[in-house]
Amino acid sequence: MELAQVESLGGRLAEGRETARTLLRLLPPDDYDRRVTAARLCALMERLLGRPHEARALLLDELRRIPDPASPTGVPLRLRLVAESLFRGDFRAARAVLENMPENGGEGWPPAVRMAVTALRPMSSFLSGDLAAAVRYAETADRLVAEATDDEVAEWLDAVAWLCWAEHMMGRYAASRRHFERAVSVARATGQTYILATLLTGQARASTMEGRLTEAMMIAEEAAETARLLGAAPQLAGALTQQSLTVGLAGDAKEALRLADEAMRAGADGGEWYGAQAQYARARALLGLSRTDEGVEAMMEACNGFGEVILLDPDARLACCEIMAEVAAQQGRDEDAALWARRAEQVAHPQLDSDRARAMLARAYAAMSAEPKTAAGLAREAAALFEACYARVDAGRARLAAGIAAARAKDRAAARDDLRAAAEVFAACGARLLHSRATLEQRRVGIRTPGPAGRGASGRRGGDEQFGLSQREFEVAMLVSDGLTNQQIAERLFISVRTVETHLSHIFSKLDITSRVNLVKALARLQAEPQEE
Repeated sequence: MELAQVESLGGRLAEGRETARTLLRLLPPDDYDRRVTAARLCALMERLLGRPHEARALLLDELRRIPDPASPTGVPLRLRLVAESLFRGDFRAARAVLENMPENGGEGWPPAVRMAVTALRPMSSFLSGDLAAAVRYAETADRLVAEATDDEVAEWLDAVAWLCWAEHMMGRYAASRRHFERAVSVARATGQTYILATLLTGQARASTMEGRLTEAMMIAEEAAETARLLGAAPQLAGALTQQSLTVGLAGDAKEALRLADEAMRAGADGGEWYGAQAQYARARALLGLSRTDEGVEAMMEACNGFGEVILLDPDARLACCEIMAEVAAQQGRDEDAALWARRAEQVAHPQLDSDRARAMLARAYAAMSAEPKTAAGLAREAAALFEACYARVDAGRARLAAGIAAARAKDRAAARDDLRAAAEVFAACGARLLHSRATLEQRRVGIRTPGPAGRGASGRRGGDEQFGLSQREFEVAMLVSDGLTNQQIAERLFISVRTVETHLSHIFSKLDITSRVNLVKALARLQAEPQEE
């Protein structure tokens, strides 16, 4: 049993699965406690290895062996079934399983199990449309996780991960970030590599939303590297998808498309959440490359034509509506823009500020042609709501829309204020493509803006710097080019992983790059150039 746990949780997925299956063959049929532990590990490894059907079949088979499947003994297997249902988009099935468990924990339930059950409840309730229940469960889970020891959190990191993601989707951003950070810390400290990529992907998503794009790109890249080392296709698809979305916002649409295509290949099997999210990222990258018709087609595929079953998460689903409204408005298809705006209103949850903001922005796009003054007002309201949610890039996008609408309404003073605010947000976030667009719109209303920046921290040697990098930054950059992970660099230089991430953030900004691959290429190019004396 100990070998199966070490192999599985330490990231040796195939070996852990085989050891757990061997254990199941050797254990007596009535050794329920140990069989449940082995089956939970085995099912989790099957899931990570891209074999969800095998995982589900194993869980159901082991549950049938237990005389009373509703007993505390069967809880770990039922929780894995909940997770499998969530991945498949069968939210009602997930909620049904959870509702058959006592809300405050059954007799004899250890505190850690009660925490795990409660941590899974918010996502199933939220995705089933019951926000009030989701919020109530999230508040209880927040308290239970705070009370739990790190050892208890470590035992149920997969359940805590679902809580982190649910809180983010529900707009509980501070709690989400706090739980993501603790879960990542516990995963690193206990060597639980199997869940690290999922947690890092969530952290990258939160950082992207908050406009910390350089930090988000580094975290997403580490998530993808971790998933590759594991050989976990679903986790790789999720990490690459987030990497694509972040890189696209940073302005490299071509790289965003490459990452999205790789994510689609990784998440191609199973018809689950990962594949739909990858298709959504691909659609955004295509639109960023001005391949509009392809982007619209990919967007419709990602949301299944808004049919009965949509695997996209609610935020991405709503973003589809908003983006499609913008595209339709840009093409002069006002009726289509209005249709997408109405759909955004239907999808948005009225109690979530982020949802209200996105739906309001969709309405602004729909009104842009016929009622530009109204559109400007709606876009400014959306920007204020986005700012309250710390969604900085989206706030900038809304101010950009307000500026364009104000210019159409012949209100040049308001247009200048909106466009200046948008440009400042994009510059601070590192959203280069959006910043270029805001700058172009500023020039159209008579604002003088600087031309393209020079090389700045040029790659030339000066003082104690190498290629514009401090000595420590250069050391980190060289270790990255040698293929070391952030954790390995931290150990080599006797610094924290967070300090490595900070150095990389500065390196990416100074060299104007978005990934470790680009860093290696940039170093090779700069080292080949003649240096000034």
